[in-house]
Amino acid sequence: DMAIGLAMALGIRLPNNFHRPYSATSLVDFWRRWHVTLSRWLRDYLYIPLGGSHFGFNRQVGAVIITMVLGGLWHGASWTFALWGLVHGLGIAFSHATRRVTGIGWLSAVPRWIKIFVTFHFVTLAWVFFRAPDMQTATRVLQGPFVGGWSGVEEVAALNVFPLLLLLTFLVSHGVDGHARIRWALQRISPAVLWPMIIALWAFAITISAGSSAKFIYFDF
Repeated sequence: DMAIGLAMALGIRLPNNFHRPYSATSLVDFWRRWHVTLSRWLRDYLYIPLGGSHFGFNRQVGAVIITMVLGGLWHGASWTFALWGLVHGLGIAFSHATRRVTGIGWLSAVPRWIKIFVTFHFVTLAWVFFRAPDMQTATRVLQGPFVGGWSGVEEVAALNVFPLLLLLTFLVSHGVDGHARIRWALQRISPAVLWPMIIALWAFAITISAGSSAKFIYFDF
């Protein structure tokens, strides 16, 4: 959103690259929403040339897995990226297989919130491999929730007030973060109200993040 807004200020229109990906109801749906320009490139230049869905189910599964593994390696020549791509490839293949075996009717009977819940946690666990510098770190992070204790919950909460506030903010706002609704609201808010609100939010963000900075992860790619 920030990249799109800054580009518009310079008179350049960038495509909307993320469509609320964590509201996805399946891995297939997730990759239609996440990093859309990369997803389209992988589809057009890897998945379809490898055969796509035109040469039977086995060929489709192979094309999906190869595409996602290469998509992982696009981020870096590391086993963690390759494994991240493989996990997503297997997940997408399983999704296609489930539809093939059970039919869409059975899947449509599953409540939407359950689909979102399962998809979100699958994607989140896979992010561990994407973010970890090596396999040993990824294994340690994945083991953490099962080998740690709950004795220091208050201390952990106190040390992570800002991330917890961000999580709460995202949870509340995720359902209304579509650009169409934002544009609709901005057209109806008086500038006398809008600009002080923006300045106040900006000052608040700078204040609570003072002394800390983190590089946006996609700057590595």
